[in-house]
Amino acid sequence: MRATSMILPSTKGVKPDDLLLISSCNGLLLFKNTYSPNHLSIYNSVTAQFEALPLCKYFDVQWGLAHDSIINKYKVFGICNEGKCLVLTRGGTQWVEVDIPFILSNEKHPVLSRLLLAKKELHWLTTDYDYNNFDQVDEIVYHVFSINVETMEFQATKLPAYIECPDYVKDQPHYLCLSEIEGWIGLTILTDDELVMLVLTDREDHCWLRLHGISLKSLLKGKPRTFLKSFLSDNTCLVAGRGGDKSNL
Repeated sequence: MRATSMILPSTKGVKPDDLLLISSCNGLLLFKNTYSPNHLSIYNSVTAQFEALPLCKYFDVQWGLAHDSIINKYKVFGICNEGKCLVLTRGGTQWVEVDIPFILSNEKHPVLSRLLLAKKELHWLTTDYDYNNFDQVDEIVYHVFSINVETMEFQATKLPAYIECPDYVKDQPHYLCLSEIEGWIGLTILTDDELVMLVLTDREDHCWLRLHGISLKSLLKGKPRTFLKSFLSDNTCLVAGRGGDKSNL
């Protein structure tokens, strides 16, 4: 199949080259302005019409587009580092702000991934505090936070214990990527010497099943740390294998 380019019409003085595609759903494309990231617009690929959305007051936001089958309308979701979830029903004029139920909601929790739509929920990677055996706040760990696009209910799922976060999350040598695997939430973990793929099998008990593990020691030998960042560029990781070497699994 040959890839084809899409020519977008100019709208209200905005050049198509200034637009960045950030989400899509059923033929609707969600764009933000590269130079004014709080200016959003929806493009209908069937009618070839742009629809400017109300201005958002937040800038550092991860966006997602989803369909609410209960009201049969599309919704735009935005997740902020300030612990806010922004929601706009298509055709509406105002953003609705919902507080994300973090354990300590007065602290900032970084949004560490794009929004992934799976089974009527939007999912993203973040961090939150965990409780110890005495029901006291203990340490910061990685979580997958989810919001149901119809009921607006939140759910948090802890990641496996061996990738718990110490004090400074951004300094960790782990690189994480969410994906959908046949309707399941998948997680790819890249460390200094291994690539691991897991799938979430039980959200209530935070159970993850390891699907694959690939040793990267020979691949990463002698490479600078920056090589890890490019390894999962654009949320895509391709690993070629030949001969069925089971020692890597």
